[in-house]
Amino acid sequence: MYSNSYNDTMSKDPLMNQQSTDMNRPLFGEESQRMKLTYIVVAIITTGMVVFTFASAFIQHWTNDKIRGQNVFFAVVLLLVVAPLVVVAYWYRQGTLDPKFRAYIFYNCFTTVLLCVSGNLYFHEILN
Repeated sequence: MYSNSYNDTMSKDPLMNQQSTDMNRPLFGEESQRMKLTYIVVAIITTGMVVFTFASAFIQHWTNDKIRGQNVFFAVVLLLVVAPLVVVAYWYRQGTLDPKFRAYIFYNCFTTVLLCVSGNLYFHEILN
């Protein structure tokens, strides 16, 4: 009658000469909990640094009653750098990009954090 064996739910793929599971499985497989936690930590660190740097560009020099144009320019450039990173990360989370883009996203997060560090060092006049 009805069989619940594993081999009955598998179908033979004639092109690859391998067995494949049903069509409802994810294209690139499920991600581990460790990888999901890594995404969350990297996103929190990057977002925190970008928000702090963006705020520092405007708030740092309010005590002098003027905002420096170069700080505002840096803040605008920072947002222009972050916008494509957010779009690619969104596409990756939706599953429309290959897993090889994960390294690209992590690299861009790392360089964005370095950009924020250099901006904060400049804004707060630590290395001047």
